[in-house]
Amino acid sequence: QYCSMTPTVNGGFNYLRRSIAQRRSLEVHAPPGGHSVTPSMFNHVKTSVHSARGTPEVSLDTTGFTLATGHPTAFTQWSDSEAVERVYYPEMEEVARATLVQHGLSPLKVACVNHIVRDETGEGLGPHRVVHNDYTDSYPGRIRAGFECDSSNSFWQLMERRGLSSDDFAEPSQSGCRLMVLNLWRSRSTVPLKTAPLAMCDRRTVTTNDLTPVRLPGYNGEAIDPPHEISLGHASDRHKWWYYPDLEPDEIICLKTFDSVRPFIPTLHSAFDDPTTPTGYRQRESVEARVVCCIAPQSPVAKL
Repeated sequence: QYCSMTPTVNGGFNYLRRSIAQRRSLEVHAPPGGHSVTPSMFNHVKTSVHSARGTPEVSLDTTGFTLATGHPTAFTQWSDSEAVERVYYPEMEEVARATLVQHGLSPLKVACVNHIVRDETGEGLGPHRVVHNDYTDSYPGRIRAGFECDSSNSFWQLMERRGLSSDDFAEPSQSGCRLMVLNLWRSRSTVPLKTAPLAMCDRRTVTTNDLTPVRLPGYNGEAIDPPHEISLGHASDRHKWWYYPDLEPDEIICLKTFDSVRPFIPTLHSAFDDPTTPTGYRQRESVEARVVCCIAPQSPVAKL
């Protein structure tokens, strides 16, 4: 159905200005309705976006992402967070576990701990058009600190319900596992996704100088302590962008957004406007789930 000769398209991406990174710390507070984006903070950069379909070089440990196929879901109760946790989280845990096992890794524990529903058709969050990664190197330490000082918060209680404890976020030499977080991203539509698809920046083309940590107090409606921290990306001529044209309902993009194996370079990603999208095509409806994976350290490096 698809081939690697799918034409490359042109896309525009909002990168954090490098001058912003000169600040000692950067924090974005959430007003009602979600985090705001100040246009003066960003450069809008036009560049090529390549189809990842049929491209053998794409993998978690090379480009930083892969595609899981054949995973339809019958779940539709996206406004019911309890139902999402009860029904959809286990589905995503199975996708993560199967993907890891299929490619030679031995997961000791997988736990879906967070999700975001995006919807251009309603009042919810729309596509995120800022180049970012979901976590920074500080992720394990922040989670450990949260368990120790704010265990009554619903964020940490959810982690406990999914079978996680602060021990799972210790240094690999202490925990006995490799810690990885996968963002499992899918369209919720019944038709191929064309509007505002997700693009991934090839992690081989990213350096630590392209990243700035940003704290997000009140992230996803949760006033957690310590606050969530993400990486925002700076523009570079080296960056190579990929996407999956016409993503089907049973396909899931798997992004590696944290890995305790060093050096770790995150998978920057962003929505973009595909200029080939037909006028009046169905707006984007998507969901992303974050799955914490504790992997046996003797596992070989994954070539996904």
